[in-house]
Parts: sequence; structure tokens; C-alpha cells
Amino acid sequence: MLTNLVKYKQAEVLRKEGNSYVLISTKLGISKSTLSNWFGKKNWSNTIKSKLNYSRLKMAKKNLLVANLVRSKNQLERRKKYLVEAKLEFNQLIKNPLFLIGLGIYWGRGR
Repeated sequence: MLTNLVKYKQAEVLRKEGNSYVLISTKLGISKSTLSNWFGKKNWSNTIKSKLNYSRLKMAKKNLLVANLVRSKNQLERRKKYLVEAKLEFNQLIKNPLFLIGLGIYWGRGR
């Protein structure tokens, strides 16, 4: 029983410092559900929870913006690569009579 009281006090100190249940659980070896039972209805714990959620949302927004920038950059690089490949391929195909006949048929059908 004394061990539970000591762990409770340690967990309470860590939580009041603004730590998450995951961090407290890892440090003290207490399950998150136990921490939730202990602190879930306390006003100071709810305030900390709100602050942690806000900081997580801010971080998620920042990460999403970075991911979008990287994705856009990669897409532009792929498009440039495809354009270069298409130009090289076209220069080779333009000399092929079958390609020219196929191109004429394609255009003749109104595509």
C-alpha cells in the first residue's frame, strides 16, 4: 500500500509539471488507465490535458505543412524528369514511320 501511495505522489508531481500519461506511465511503470483513474477528474489535470492537446495540434499542423512542401517539391521534380524523358523519347519516335501513322490515325479519329 505504501508503494502505491509513493507512486501516486510521484505521478502527481510529474503530472503537475505538465507531463503526459504516456511519459508518466513509462517513467513509473504505472498503466495509463490507472493514471486516468487517479487524475482524470481533477481540474488541474484537465487543464494540463488541454495544453498538451493544443501543443500536439500545433506540432501536427507544422508537420503537415512540412510534409506538403516536401510532397510538392517531389512532384515538381518528377514532372521535370518525365518531361525530359518524354522529349528524348519523342525525338526517337518521330523518326519511326509506324509512330507517325499511329499519330495520324489518333488525330484523325478526333481525339
